[in-house]
Amino acid sequence: MKRSNFFAAVAVIGLMAGCSSPQDKAATADADMKAKRMQLADEYQTCTKKAAAYEEAVKAGKGNDVKPEDQVQMSQCDEIMKTMEALK
Repeated sequence: MKRSNFFAAVAVIGLMAGCSSPQDKAATADADMKAKRMQLADEYQTCTKKAAAYEEAVKAGKGNDVKPEDQVQMSQCDEIMKTMEALK
């Protein structure tokens, strides 16, 4: 009898340890959200730099010399900002 009680206790403790609390889940979700916002902030910064450089090239009449992947408009950067704001 003692052996079955021991195994039952171990099973209950194992199940309790395996379950995370709502606070743990909230903290994990919050950390994930902050990481995503930081990633988007980096993308936004890169986007605005490319957009500014492309704008300057267009003003100088050299817009066609810019690589297609670097031909970024500020409207594209605004979409990143909107996504970032939606995650607040």
